[in-house]
Amino acid sequence: MRAAMASQLPRVARVRDMPWNPSAAPGGGSEHADRLELSPRPDNAFCFQAVVRWVECDEFGHLSQSQYALLTEEARAVAAAAGAFGNGEVAIITSSSPTRFDMDFVGQAKAGDRLQIYTWWDGDSICSEIEKLSENCVKGELLTKSRVWFADQSQTSRM
Repeated sequence: MRAAMASQLPRVARVRDMPWNPSAAPGGGSEHADRLELSPRPDNAFCFQAVVRWVECDEFGHLSQSQYALLTEEARAVAAAAGAFGNGEVAIITSSSPTRFDMDFVGQAKAGDRLQIYTWWDGDSICSEIEKLSENCVKGELLTKSRVWFADQSQTSRM
């Protein structure tokens, strides 16, 4: 992995040295002006665990943004298969294809980080939070929060 990361150092330096328009620079725009609101995570939220692999990381060593969405979807699918959403209408809805996916990125993970992905039904959508566990396994650092809507909810949700 070190050799692969070292081979990317010239590219990383070129990106860092690029002249950035203040509104286009990472974190320089208004992309975080509207934070995604979630219902409070219930104590019985389904928890899926994963470890970040280096193949899921970008040239800067951070977990690629697309991987956060894949982890969230994996947690939702495992939760649905485990019956975490019950066995009634909600279970059928949450096993279908999503029609909308909103995610707010608030932190970063690197290869080797242990993650916990929490997922729960809030009555309108599936809510999820990804946390990076600390070394002593106490409350983790929030990395993302997201909401997923499904076909049956698309007419009634804020679309």
